[in-house]
Amino acid sequence: RAFFDLSAAALVAQARAWSGWSLEVGLRESPQKTQVLVPAAATVEDRAALATHFGEERLLPEAVLLGCVLRPCPQNPRLAPQELKRLSAARAVLTLVGSLSFLSFPLAARFVQVFAASVASYGWISASPAMAAKSLWSASLAACRRFRFAPRWIMSALVGGSSHLTACVAGRWATRAASAPAPGRALFSLGRTFVSWGLCRTGPRAWAGLGLSVSLDLPHQALRHAVRDAFRLAQLARCLASERREIRRSPVGIPELPSATEFSSIRRRFLAPSTSAASRAVLCGGVASPALVAIVAARRRHASFALDRCPWCRAPPQESHLDHIWWTCPLRPAA
Repeated sequence: RAFFDLSAAALVAQARAWSGWSLEVGLRESPQKTQVLVPAAATVEDRAALATHFGEERLLPEAVLLGCVLRPCPQNPRLAPQELKRLSAARAVLTLVGSLSFLSFPLAARFVQVFAASVASYGWISASPAMAAKSLWSASLAACRRFRFAPRWIMSALVGGSSHLTACVAGRWATRAASAPAPGRALFSLGRTFVSWGLCRTGPRAWAGLGLSVSLDLPHQALRHAVRDAFRLAQLARCLASERREIRRSPVGIPELPSATEFSSIRRRFLAPSTSAASRAVLCGGVASPALVAIVAARRRHASFALDRCPWCRAPPQESHLDHIWWTCPLRPAA
């Protein structure tokens, strides 16, 4: 029993028609449950017409429908109490998962996806969760006891496709837009998200970029998978475009963006139970060089902190960067 129209008079006419039909069939409606969503840009005449029929107290800047918050202005950064409650519940789950120190990284990441991301991603119909996604993802990585020095984009690409709030909500927008008979808010929000990821629109229901294509004509399961791949490759592209030392100073140059299939094999190896923590640290770039440890120790004024050196030439810690240890040291085994 939801009605939408850009004209206040037409909206009142729809409500009256529904009320008349309800009386004819003996359906009793409670007027106390009426919620009229009015944008701030509504004219004085439209607002007066709605207030005359529904009552001034029923005109709201946002409404709640089945636990989902509807807003006429989706870019409003303020979160509703229902959204804050779900995010708080998700953070409580993350705290519990983080306290289970016996969990391996893949199992902890799976728990975050099933028990926390599913709670936090519900209800984002007309608004983007960008304001909450960053802090919630930091808490998710902390619950998994992430590799501290790993680039955040790499971790998002490896384990964020199914548990990052932005990726989860984009997947729901995609299936909703694919099922809608006409373009709506879900398609608009999905298009903006794809553009921010680096995809270009190639048709009314299709996008391409980052070496892949996404179409709303795909089956729902394949569509959700394509959205996750687009999110992962977008995170990798941001990492390659960053100013991180190990990327800019690598003698082999900046690597090319892998395909979705190639990156899937990397993810499988990273999350495999047989992969050791040391191997995962190398795969995600979470290895701290002696030079970085020396910088951290100096900032924290740990004078007695034990500093490592280059394992090959025993260079001072300040010179033992990863590019020196792995690539330029003349005494390294591969030299």
